[in-house]
Amino acid sequence: MPYEYHAEVLSDATIRQGDDLRGLAYGAVALVAALLLLQVGVGRWRRAWLALVSLPLSVAGGLLTALITGGAWSVASLTGLFAVLALAIRASVLLGRRVLTAEGAAEGDARKAIRVAARERAVPLAQTVAATAAFIAPAVVAGTLPGLEFLHPLAVTMLGGLVSLVIVQMLVLPAFLVLVTPRSREAVLTAASVPGPPGPMLTAADGQPPVTRS
Repeated sequence: MPYEYHAEVLSDATIRQGDDLRGLAYGAVALVAALLLLQVGVGRWRRAWLALVSLPLSVAGGLLTALITGGAWSVASLTGLFAVLALAIRASVLLGRRVLTAEGAAEGDARKAIRVAARERAVPLAQTVAATAAFIAPAVVAGTLPGLEFLHPLAVTMLGGLVSLVIVQMLVLPAFLVLVTPRSREAVLTAASVPGPPGPMLTAADGQPPVTRS
């Protein structure tokens, strides 16, 4: 063996530590890539962060289903979770793009644009989820028959994730976007210009005409 080389025996703990560090590095890169993708899609950093935070909520149903079935960290369950995550990213980007389009027609009222975009995206999202659920339903019903050892846990995980995906993308994410979006100046001025109910009538004791207290 050349003098510049030396033999070293690595323990199992060292190998596991290296695998954990590589996993964290890959996860950080994937997180940054997802954030940049969402920012390009939705056009606003605040909305991109909210969409990123909503992604774990979108796959929460799949994770819960995988835990119940006893195979949360199997390759099949992780594949199902990544499939639901891809659908969640796509739904968030499409919602953000629709909000940007609706803002032009809403005359600067961003909150109204978000509500309009959420209503318009509800039907296409429901159709996508229904088609996906119908495609994987036979594998869920068939159970763990020979040949379905991989497909069954994948389908069960995806089915649970689709439920949480619909709830988050249709209700939770639009509600968060409305809450963090300030009211437009035009809407504030319109609300301030609406006359309120007249105040009580006061009659002067010395015979002066009645005065309305504002």
